[in-house]
Amino acid sequence: MYKYKYLHIYLPVFFALFLGLFIDSKYISNQFINSQYLTNIITLITFIWIYVKVSVKIKKLMLYGLILAFLGEVFFSLVLGMYTYRLENLPLYVPLGHSIIYAGVFYISKEPVLKKHKELVIKVLYISMIIYSTAWLVFA
Repeated sequence: MYKYKYLHIYLPVFFALFLGLFIDSKYISNQFINSQYLTNIITLITFIWIYVKVSVKIKKLMLYGLILAFLGEVFFSLVLGMYTYRLENLPLYVPLGHSIIYAGVFYISKEPVLKKHKELVIKVLYISMIIYSTAWLVFA
């Protein structure tokens, strides 16, 4: 059996990602008017949790990523109008989410079980990416 060294870092990322996106979905937002605020709070708490737990190097990269994500979202979404969020704003959870996803992926990739089965993981991810991209192209 494998010991998961970084579960305390990437598990909250998955939790916040799925719960936050569900809470700010059209289905839930039709029931609760302030669902985006709740998602912002969940993501901010998750960001702080992860930021406290990671190394100094990753803390710096998370902050750089936060700044870059914020500037990129402002430019591409608000300035160029390439895409729009549900309330036509830039939710706080979006740039925070980019940063916590980076940290989560960084630490999950360090797990011994993934390192041991690296080739299999790469094949599964490539196949999944091709299937998902093709489905998106066909059905979207």
